Amino acid sequence: CTLLAPNDRMKILDIGAGTGNATLRLLQAGAKVTALDLSLVMLRMLRTKCSGHAERLKVANREGSDLSPRASGTFDAVNVHLVLFSARRPRPMLAEALRVLRPGGLLVITEPNKTFDMDVQLAAAEAYLREAGSLDTLREPWELVKKVNLAFRTALNEGWRAETVERELRYAGWDDITTSSAYGEHCTTIRAIKPEQS
Repeated sequence: CTLLAPNDRMKILDIGAGTGNATLRLLQAGAKVTALDLSLVMLRMLRTKCSGHAERLKVANREGSDLSPRASGTFDAVNVHLVLFSARRPRPMLAEALRVLRPGGLLVITEPNKTFDMDVQLAAAEAYLREAGSLDTLREPWELVKKVNLAFRTALNEGWRAETVERELRYAGWDDITTSSAYGEHCTTIRAIKPEQS
């Protein structure tokens, strides 16, 4: 969220907002936020979490690949956090994010990079729990965590990685792009400024 530099003059779109962790921080900084997610359960949690900022929050149960209710150039910033890698239609989702962002607006996308390996991550987490002496007491929730994360294996193997997103932006003529490591260098955050229209 710090990369978005939110303030009380900004309108921000949070695609794949989930339970609202990023949304809440953006609202706390004073921004007006539109939060999108496909999960009604997560959006209910988001509404509860962000209830103190309801006057600046819009919530939509919709896929990011169709933002047709929003006019082009509506938002000052767009945040996409760990969504494109598992999206059924990542290219239209990215295109819509770019369309609704105003010229000169800020795009922040975090996705797994080409070095991400789910099996390595889960093995490391399980080793940590074992060394901490917590694995036996957390066995049931840990097995659920493993099951949920392994369900993403196909998406991680076949879906978009951060390198694909950066390549798509450059192909579209964006050149004000910076990248930084995230989540222990297993993901990459891309920060890009939308070119001014001529």
